[in-house]
Amino acid sequence: MHCFICPTYGCYDYARAAVKSFFEHTPSGVVVIVDDAHPGFHKFWDDKWNVIAHQFKQRRGLTRSWNYGLIQARNIGAKYAICGNSDILFTPGWDLGPTALLEDDTVGLVGPLSNAPGLISPKRNVWDQKQNIWDHVTGYEPSSTPERLAGVSAHLARLYKATDHLPVRAVNGFFMIGRTASWWEGKYDKRHVFNPAPRYAMIGNEMELQRRHLARGWRSLVSLRTYIFHYRSVTRGEKFKVGMWHRNQPS
Repeated sequence: MHCFICPTYGCYDYARAAVKSFFEHTPSGVVVIVDDAHPGFHKFWDDKWNVIAHQFKQRRGLTRSWNYGLIQARNIGAKYAICGNSDILFTPGWDLGPTALLEDDTVGLVGPLSNAPGLISPKRNVWDQKQNIWDHVTGYEPSSTPERLAGVSAHLARLYKATDHLPVRAVNGFFMIGRTASWWEGKYDKRHVFNPAPRYAMIGNEMELQRRHLARGWRSLVSLRTYIFHYRSVTRGEKFKVGMWHRNQPS
């Protein structure tokens, strides 16, 4: 079973689209919705969906939400846990690559290809930028329509096997999947996978974790078979398209 940890703070139309796409394209899954004390939080999911929801009373950032979700993933016995954002869309067959790659116990985390993968840039020095869908789909144009998402996924499936991947020093925190047991084996302390200190609340949390993974000899990989659409500018401003950023309205 896959557990998708979906942190929220407003933008619930995007979060609903993310959760809906997860259930549409995941054979067996549960979503843990963790809201960071938004005053407008409300039930935006369907009763038929397998959802665990929690709202904190005071805002403290993304890291706490991921930590809470990983506790739930462990408690329910999910084999795989995804720490992600609420402004993403899952696509057909997204799980095949990560599931195959995570059979190797030297792999800590797996990331997807995406239209807006972001940068791994400690102190603004870019580490790896290998999650860019433009490098694998000629003439790619950002679109969140189901037909286009399915088309890109089918194209990648023709190009790559489930085990095809790129090694990277770190995958970006908009979407990271690992075995639930491995998340906890690489934990910060007994109670937290991610460092709970305030300075890790929004920036550097995925890097801090993967530095520990590297020290243990674990690898981070990019699954070439997996495509996750990322609106990204929902949390980065109002511009419609700047470079890899793209904002559509979720269906």
